[in-house]
Amino acid sequence: MSTTGRESAVDRLLDLFIESVAAGGDGVAREPAGRVVFVPSAAPGDRVRVRVTEDHASYLRARLEAVLEPGPGRVSPSCPYYGACGGCRLQHLAPEGQLEAKRVIVQDALRRIGRLEIDVPPVWAEGPRLGYRNRITLTVRRETGGRVRAGYHAHGAPEVLVDVADCPLSERAVGDAWRAVRSNWGAAARRLPGGEELRVTVRASATGGTAVVVDGGRPDAPGDPAALAESVPGLVCLAWRPTGTGLRIAAGEPVFHERWQGFDLELGPETFLQVNRRAAEAIERSLDEGLGEVAGLRIVDLYGGVGTRAIRWSLRGAEAASCDADRNAVAAGRAAAAHYAAEVDLRAARVEEAVGALLPADVVVVNPPRQGLSREASGALREVRARRLAYVSCDPATLARDLVRLGDGWRVTRVEAFDAFPQTAHVETLAWLEAA
Repeated sequence: MSTTGRESAVDRLLDLFIESVAAGGDGVAREPAGRVVFVPSAAPGDRVRVRVTEDHASYLRARLEAVLEPGPGRVSPSCPYYGACGGCRLQHLAPEGQLEAKRVIVQDALRRIGRLEIDVPPVWAEGPRLGYRNRITLTVRRETGGRVRAGYHAHGAPEVLVDVADCPLSERAVGDAWRAVRSNWGAAARRLPGGEELRVTVRASATGGTAVVVDGGRPDAPGDPAALAESVPGLVCLAWRPTGTGLRIAAGEPVFHERWQGFDLELGPETFLQVNRRAAEAIERSLDEGLGEVAGLRIVDLYGGVGTRAIRWSLRGAEAASCDADRNAVAAGRAAAAHYAAEVDLRAARVEEAVGALLPADVVVVNPPRQGLSREASGALREVRARRLAYVSCDPATLARDLVRLGDGWRVTRVEAFDAFPQTAHVETLAWLEAA
């Protein structure tokens, strides 16, 4: 018996019908008693046999034991790591099924959390379903006996590492660089910094250059970065952040050249850009179409990164400003603005510290990290005098929460969703708001 006085359902077999896909990618069914059951790797329309792994008062979690009858959108995943790796959660769905699942995830979050009855149109999807990521981050773990395991954390068991030699989501240059790193790090990965566990990020630019950033390891054990760098084709920069210290350039140059949204940029190895170039371009097109003629407008872009939006709008006649906490990103943006003779205000500061001085504005654009707006930032936007607000979000749940926090002074007029992360359960969203 469970502590609640009822018999636990853990380890029980159930035959269920999968109704939909939840945020996070699990299939959703209901047990005979009515509780929701979350089932990884299940597709809408599937009839499945599952084994209960968790019993909670209002829901169950279960492991898929067998697909008794596949739903109409189920396909065979192409990635050999699917099912073990915790990255792609929707590769068992056909593309149209993935897009509908993401549309429903966004709409459900807006209704359930944001209390907004708004129809979300079909999700934007262009470009490749694989080979789209310009950046991947993997964990490297040294195990007993000199074995090295490197890859992604397992779904449902983050302590387990799935060895991944080649991630199908990565751009070709990223995949080539990762394979070269793995092939040339030597016995027990001796050319990498010493330490039991490291995180390795590999990124590529549109111009073909690659950068590798290693996080972790003992400061007194750098490995052999020069030899490793020589073995990676196209490598421009190999950077290392030992545990407890700052980033250092271990080999190569401190910056690499990127062509992004029409601008040439000299970026540091960690400067953030969206991982899907085509999706990023689509979001920018939607922003520009939604804004229309910007000449004469004051536009403030919060969490603006390198500031390419503000630079673009400034060159089109707007009084544009951007703010981001990443000083290296802002420095890169300032250099680009000078190169293109753009009169733009790019500030290196936390949004919470700078927002008061940047506002009011005609239009405010926000693009916060996954955790969404802080209460301080959303509080400032509650009081701001502006005509329009555009909110770019990578998490529908925090978007919906923030729309509530922004209060009755703003009215949501349109929501667009973008499949920026095919094969995964993540979705990018653009919400347009007008002053009420």
